[in-house]
Amino acid sequence: MPSAEEMDALSAEFRAAIHEIQELTDSLRDGSAGLLEEVRAERDYLRQAREREADELAAAARAGEHGPARRELQRRLDRAQTTWRAVMSGQDEHWSAVEVRAEVVGDARRAIDDLEKADPGFAETYREIAPLRADKEPGEW
Repeated sequence: MPSAEEMDALSAEFRAAIHEIQELTDSLRDGSAGLLEEVRAERDYLRQAREREADELAAAARAGEHGPARRELQRRLDRAQTTWRAVMSGQDEHWSAVEVRAEVVGDARRAIDDLEKADPGFAETYREIAPLRADKEPGEW
């Protein structure tokens, strides 16, 4: 059985270790709070940039800069007659939605083709999962 002096020494070491752990925990908590704030700020910045880009694209569509299908679709979006979700899912069967959906799918297909050419690893992975979607219509992914 340890003596009283040994117990006091062990107790002091234990308190010092607990204090060190608390300081480390506080430091980690402060650091993670700072990182969380940075992530929030970056997320807000990206959200605002995405909203600005969407507003610019909508204004260009209204002005007819992207053709009649985009102009008509934007008119329908502005009047809440449809949503992008309905357009891209295939629920919206209006001619403007059909044309814009085909355009977006074509753009995505070209982007995937470019990625496959540039990155064989991506191509291999994509080809493993792509057949699972082969029976889907555009927008059903």
